[in-house]
Amino acid sequence: MLKYRIEQLRKAKEKKTKQAITYEAIAKATGVSVGVLKALLKSEEREVATNTRHIEALCRYFGCEVGELVRLGKLGVAPRGATHVEALYPKRKTAAGGKVAAGGRAAPPKRAGTAGAPEATRRGDADPA
Repeated sequence: MLKYRIEQLRKAKEKKTKQAITYEAIAKATGVSVGVLKALLKSEEREVATNTRHIEALCRYFGCEVGELVRLGKLGVAPRGATHVEALYPKRKTAAGGKVAAGGRAAPPKRAGTAGAPEATRRGDADPA
């Protein structure tokens, strides 16, 4: 899993600027919510889905390169040498018993009556015939 070095970079920026920096201030300056920041702090403990916009905003805020913000952490449950996303982040069950996709988001529920219907019909498009 990836490890985000937000706390180390926050402390270094505090030392450099001689001002206290809160996670609320980072969130306000970057547009990355406090909840996401705190999840990234625990990223080595559990899977966190984020996006490149968050990474870019944090790098610009801290004045660092991606490799200074993000490090490869523990391999967790992935087999040694695994590189495929499905091996790195195996699917797991949600509390409701549904499947969670590899990225950590629950799969959308299936709508009743759509099994076997042509794609155009499922989307609500007119029948092409």
